[in-house]
Amino acid sequence: MFTRRRLLSLFLSFIWFVLSVGVFQFYVIMYYRAGFIDEINAVRLMWASLLFGALTVFLLRRRRGDLLLGFLGSLAGAMFVQLLPPATVVALLAALPIYDYVMVSKGLLGKMVRRSREMSPPSAGGGEGGKADTPLFGFVVRLKTLSLGVGDFVVYSMALSFLAMRLVEYGRDTALIAVGLGAVLIYFGLMLTVEVFLKRWGYGPALPFPMLLLSPLIALAWFF
Repeated sequence: MFTRRRLLSLFLSFIWFVLSVGVFQFYVIMYYRAGFIDEINAVRLMWASLLFGALTVFLLRRRRGDLLLGFLGSLAGAMFVQLLPPATVVALLAALPIYDYVMVSKGLLGKMVRRSREMSPPSAGGGEGGKADTPLFGFVVRLKTLSLGVGDFVVYSMALSFLAMRLVEYGRDTALIAVGLGAVLIYFGLMLTVEVFLKRWGYGPALPFPMLLLSPLIALAWFF
């Protein structure tokens, strides 16, 4: 019998299989077009992407795929920067933190987080209950003291990839410095999130503060 929980698990497995295969194949095509791999190996890797998708689902169902989900989210973020026009990327980077705050503070995501916390023992650092199995599993990357949504990794990666692509024309060193500074600003933004939201609510949106700190760099890359 298909319960609601089992249907959700099957849905997540299908979504992550499609996403992981799609991301893998995108990078195979990109490297093939750039001349880094030949046609024979490209075809082999396209078939291998199905095994990668199966591995992702296997790890997800075994509750061991957190870091892989974060890695895939980061790859997807860089992929979107390659596919979308720069103006669209900037618009998303400006709008998604606002959406994240509304969804976590007043929307469905906030309700899911509260339900998750009710079902899980409290963790030392807040977040969404550490490593416990919760309704949010498959949507979050569970770390030692907090959990970050997979979408957060997508947006962080979009921002850093955007900086790199826009500033690389001024030299690789400039792009690397910008990406490194951006990563530091994301870290400090997360620390602010812990201080302002997690200590007050026990959870909070992970995009507003990091993206607010990153906004001067993004504006600099966009206008120059």
